[in-house]
Amino acid sequence: MYVKCSDEVAKERIQKTCDLYKEGLILGDLCPALCEQQTIRYKTCTNHKGGKISLLMDCDGFCSSGKTVPAMLKSTVAAYHDTVRHSMSLLSDTVPWKNIKDLTDGVKQSIETALGPNNSSYSTEDIIKRVFYESYEHFNTSATDQLDKAFILSVWSLVQQDEYLITKLNQHSPLFPKMYHSCGSFYLLESAPPGDILNPPLNPLLPERSTWKERVNVAIRVLDAVRVLDNNFHQTLHMCDVKGENFGLTPEGQLKLIDPDDMFFTTRLENKLKGKGQCQTDHDCNIICECHGVCLKGKCHVSLKNNNLQSVCKMVLKSRTTIMDLGVLRKAPAFIKQRLQDMIEICINSREYKEKPNEEIRLKLRKILLSSI
Repeated sequence: MYVKCSDEVAKERIQKTCDLYKEGLILGDLCPALCEQQTIRYKTCTNHKGGKISLLMDCDGFCSSGKTVPAMLKSTVAAYHDTVRHSMSLLSDTVPWKNIKDLTDGVKQSIETALGPNNSSYSTEDIIKRVFYESYEHFNTSATDQLDKAFILSVWSLVQQDEYLITKLNQHSPLFPKMYHSCGSFYLLESAPPGDILNPPLNPLLPERSTWKERVNVAIRVLDAVRVLDNNFHQTLHMCDVKGENFGLTPEGQLKLIDPDDMFFTTRLENKLKGKGQCQTDHDCNIICECHGVCLKGKCHVSLKNNNLQSVCKMVLKSRTTIMDLGVLRKAPAFIKQRLQDMIEICINSREYKEKPNEEIRLKLRKILLSSI
């Protein structure tokens, strides 16, 4: 059962973050806009998960010059509380890094964990630029002991958040929301809500608000996103929590990955499977919901028995329940319905045990969809 987040608690967390900034205990280019100029204004909280803070904000001129646009202010609850706790103790022994060099080493370890040890694209440059700001010299680190501590605490609180790290390190990909700036553990993102196409109302009596053509266009964008995740990074990026509401759409119709903290590159996924220990059934080797493991001779194998395309066909394109049709391709026209259903079933039930799906299946499904509009 979902528990709605509290506006009162959300506002208290923003105020506490601003108090820490004004005391010089945290920093970030978002802080002045959020805490002094108030060009970033709270609207409502949107999260239903206890471990996340996700707040809808009005962004007045900060995100887009001369415009007021919606934006998402995010942090994990753990990162927020750790920031408050560490700032109160002025970086006591509970904080792992005491200077910029140690922080840099820790950031490199975090990136290696997230991207895999064979990734070398960040090894020859200032690593802080990759995870914080391209130009952070204006914070003038080492000017004072407290400023150094505020810098270390702010950077480290961000790097410890999986969603922040994977989004920040992949800003070159149009699949990830644009990241604006940060303040302490909080960071501001482009708003891309799922909308009714990807996250329809649960009430089956409500009329459908989207056209078939609109739903097909979104489905094609999802299929194209699968191709990017499988082929356009240094390793396959696996989606282990697949559902329509984890995708979003910008006002221009661009598809975005808005909840990527349960996405893992192959090396990290393999490490998670190795860490599962002994198993009796394949189910014991599953990662989250949709990365289905394989139990071989009492141990979890390092490969999956499904892939991104199968997960998307099952959890996004097809109905997610047998009672209500909630998939993106719901209420298909009669002339295409059976053919489309058959192709989606082929997609879901292909048993190739390959990391990357058969591209032929994706292309056939795409062709059927295009022929229906």
